[in-house]
Amino acid sequence: MLQYEGAGVALWNVMKYRIERRDGKTFVDNVPLIFYHFHQFQILTEGSYDFGDKGIYQLTPENIALIYQPYVQEIERSIARVRKVDQQFNYGFKPVEEDPACNRLTSMYQKAKRYIIKIIKHLLSYDLFILHYG
Repeated sequence: MLQYEGAGVALWNVMKYRIERRDGKTFVDNVPLIFYHFHQFQILTEGSYDFGDKGIYQLTPENIALIYQPYVQEIERSIARVRKVDQQFNYGFKPVEEDPACNRLTSMYQKAKRYIIKIIKHLLSYDLFILHYG
């Protein structure tokens, strides 16, 4: 069993550690972070990422800034280097429409939007009725 606090940190246990950045390095409870398990991390489309924290795991803004943001920046630098050779490169990207959670959210958003438009139209017709008939 791994005993070093700076190894084996992951989405499911990061909340129990104090994460900080000093001198350009990330620390976990005052020891250098050696590796982080980016469990369920996915590149969705250009500039869009899923950190895997939509379910039972919750990342803090600090964890995103200190752990995920440097990782994303390095991924984007790497993609830019590859695209100098292959401009169409998108291997491993997961299109948003393939994600059932995104589909559910999109569907819910569209239903909510239709409902809000219906309410607005109803309110506008009521206001016009009041204006017309006093």
